Amino acid sequence: MIAVNTDFPYRVMERIGYVKVDSKDCYHPEFHSIVEFPSGKYSGSYDRVLDYEVDETGLTVHVQGMEDIILDRIESFAATSDMRSLEWATKMMGVLYDNLDWSYCHAQSSQRGIMQEFEDVQRSLKRYKEDYEKMMEKVKEQRSTRKKQ
Repeated sequence: MIAVNTDFPYRVMERIGYVKVDSKDCYHPEFHSIVEFPSGKYSGSYDRVLDYEVDETGLTVHVQGMEDIILDRIESFAATSDMRSLEWATKMMGVLYDNLDWSYCHAQSSQRGIMQEFEDVQRSLKRYKEDYEKMMEKVKEQRSTRKKQ
């Protein structure tokens, strides 16, 4: 979630049942959800911010674009060697692989100085995706053959 004022978002989150757990995160015990309010200057594109209406509350939240979240996690990994950041970037990139704006990602990773790390993750996921697709084709062939017997 993107917020400008440092105190305001936490007050809003508390009103809808979230508990502030540290300097950036809020947790909702009933929904088992975490919301992070990153510190520092927003490095993503405001043009890519998504408006999302929360069903349970009817409130609209502004969520950082998926590409920018991935880039932020890779940037964190590159700066600190934090494996959790790399893990989240990899998971998100893998799930969203076919829907990411790769031109934007490459331009931003170059601009942020994380092109090598970004491409390493992308290459490994592309290889796994191709292997998975080949495996699934074999499974489909085997199922088709069994049905004919």
